[in-house]
Amino acid sequence: MKTTILFFFVLSFCSFSISCIQSPNCSTFRTGKFKLVDKTNNLDYLIERNDTMQKETNLISGKVSIYKINWETDCKYSLTITEGEPQLMELYKNKKLHIEMIEFYEDGYKFSAKLDGFDIVKYQIIKKIK
Repeated sequence: MKTTILFFFVLSFCSFSISCIQSPNCSTFRTGKFKLVDKTNNLDYLIERNDTMQKETNLISGKVSIYKINWETDCKYSLTITEGEPQLMELYKNKKLHIEMIEFYEDGYKFSAKLDGFDIVKYQIIKKIK
């Protein structure tokens, strides 16, 4: 019986260790230049991010928005708008956009985004520009 319990403990530990080894390194996407393209919703953005700020340039309209970043974990952060179009500033007034990296690829990640006060969760993929 002790051998069986020990076996399951070791098996569980090994499974946990393997999943930890294969876990994404979110910090590789913390800073840099990124591209978000969503042809369905006519989105084409260049995103430039450092540890505290994110600049989003709409490559179709040329409009720029600036956000303050608050990192909650390596894979979760929130954005608070500091500059942008008046309509966008009003939408984001006293709200945060909560982002969580949920799937990872060699050159980018899929994220979920939810704005305070709204029940809708949006999903997008961004790719890191080398």
